[in-house]
Amino acid sequence: MGGTKLTSDDAVRTATGQGFGEWGEVLDAWGARGQGHREIVGRLVEEHRLGNW
Repeated sequence: MGGTKLTSDDAVRTATGQGFGEWGEVLDAWGARGQGHREIVGRLVEEHRLGNW
């Protein structure tokens, strides 16, 4: 994979309390597809208290 580091669902769950599927549901419910990266991150930090993990 040429040095690409992948994040597992287990790693995401350990760091955030939710897996990829659950975060996908949160983002879909909000309508994240129409938002930019900065807006999505801002919302996750503000509403879900996510930080740099």
